[in-house]
Amino acid sequence: MDYEAKDWELNPHLYLQDNEGNFVKNKDGTPRKKGGRPPKDAQDAARRTITRKQKNIQKLEQKLNNAKKSFKKQKTNT
Repeated sequence: MDYEAKDWELNPHLYLQDNEGNFVKNKDGTPRKKGGRPPKDAQDAARRTITRKQKNIQKLEQKLNNAKKSFKKQKTNT
């Protein structure tokens, strides 16, 4: 008979623990999960924000370079 590991054994960081490190139990005796979104979502959101801002910077730099080229062409034509 194979032993199936429980989720709280594989991922103890997802479950509430008291000061001594013991799991806080539900009424049925299973460990209670932590509430709210996992902290990884905050990291992903920060990463997405940084990526979006970097793309905006690249777009603005491209616009600036195009404007400089256009200005040089106008300057040489006159």
